[in-house]
Amino acid sequence: MRTSAADNPHRNLQLEHYLRKNGVLVNFFDEVPLERFHVQKSRANQSRHIALHDEAVAKYADSIERGVALPAIVTYKASRTENAKLIIIDGNHRLAAYAKLDLRPPTYVLHDDTASNMIQLLTFTLNVGNGLPLTQEEAIDHALGLHYGGMSVADAAKQLGIGKSALDTALQKRAAHHRVDRAGADRRAWESLRESVQLRLHNIGTDDGFAAAILLAHEAGLTLMEVATLVKAVNEIPTGTRGAGAEQVKVVTLFREGEFRQKIQQNASGVMGIGRAGKARGGAEKMHAGLVLSRLNLLPVDPKMLRSMYPASEREEKERQFREAAAKLSAIADALRD
Repeated sequence: MRTSAADNPHRNLQLEHYLRKNGVLVNFFDEVPLERFHVQKSRANQSRHIALHDEAVAKYADSIERGVALPAIVTYKASRTENAKLIIIDGNHRLAAYAKLDLRPPTYVLHDDTASNMIQLLTFTLNVGNGLPLTQEEAIDHALGLHYGGMSVADAAKQLGIGKSALDTALQKRAAHHRVDRAGADRRAWESLRESVQLRLHNIGTDDGFAAAILLAHEAGLTLMEVATLVKAVNEIPTGTRGAGAEQVKVVTLFREGEFRQKIQQNASGVMGIGRAGKARGGAEKMHAGLVLSRLNLLPVDPKMLRSMYPASEREEKERQFREAAAKLSAIADALRD
């Protein structure tokens, strides 16, 4: 039976006003037979990571038995036929509770012409005010979906009741993770890094510089402050210039050979024996050490790199230090190959 009573406790007049304002037609029914609902598709059209929580279903069933008027379930039709199955937009837990008591639930049915993006928006947003609240992770996931569908970051965050900064951070995380594969970076090295370090590395302008810095941060176990210093120096090379990626890699190499050389050796001390102790650890281990050292990519010190990284008063001394470090590493590599 259809009703238009404005004081029906199951009706959501605010929702009805919102739908009318956006040109969406909707019908309200006091009771809908349970067999009209397509349960499988309804649970697939779900804003939560877990379709049903048994505790929530039991709580709703208890409320219904006590005479509490729950908000009407919101649905759309699976097809344009008159008796098409209904797919739930909002109310999977409530439907399960009514089914548990063998009762027919009050239900909204959206008009056949409702746009798919409106159905998606309602699926994500109605759970903010009705039913079991979304977790922060679920809300962020769905806000990302709305944003990728064309909604602004601010509007998507508002719809899901989360802060814009939280959504901005989530977008940065997703972009950074996708960039790892695009840049051909070491995925295992990337996943070993803390999230704060990952996001800071993502600020590097070129993919080549990004990939090289990931490996260095992993092998040297860099702190967030050390990564910030590295990123600042790497980005001194403008990304719009020819060969910027290769030049940024050279900056990373200078840090590898100089400032972070000792940290790399310390982190690799389990496999990088030096001198007599190293030779005693066996050929296989020396081969591993040689492979580690071969990744240091000992490139000539580029004066242009030094100019971008250090003031004139320090440049000569830094160049001497880098050349000395490169010579020592080459000697170590030769000794390990013997």
